[in-house]
Amino acid sequence: MFRENLDIVSQVNYYHASDLCRENQGHLVSTRTTEKMQLIQSFMNADIPNIWIGANDIQQEGTFVWEDDGSPMTAQQQLELFRPGEPSDGGPGNTEDCVSLYYRIPNLNDATCHSTYAFVCEMQIVVTSSQAVSLELPVLLSSSIQD
Repeated sequence: MFRENLDIVSQVNYYHASDLCRENQGHLVSTRTTEKMQLIQSFMNADIPNIWIGANDIQQEGTFVWEDDGSPMTAQQQLELFRPGEPSDGGPGNTEDCVSLYYRIPNLNDATCHSTYAFVCEMQIVVTSSQAVSLELPVLLSSSIQD
């Protein structure tokens, strides 16, 4: 399901991560279920402590949308996926509009979009055969490892 060799590059802000995923015909990973979030988290560690998730409330404060299709995050998803007390929109100027996942806490957090984290791109791969198969594969393109 995942690539075994992860590409370690550098950490980037949410906007750059989103752009890089789109340039590679993908999008930031959408963790719409706790199972998928935990699966993504299982590939994280102290070297990759935070990653960007494809959700934000940039357009309308308090309304988080999934980047892959623009659909709103449901109230049930917010309750199940965000850690208690989140989203908090904390920080100066209430600018926590982008969503991240931290490896030690199995829940999402809203963060300032200009913070720099690793990210996971989700890409659709179509296999041509007698029957077309369509898979979405999350791929880690960047990490927060520094020299």
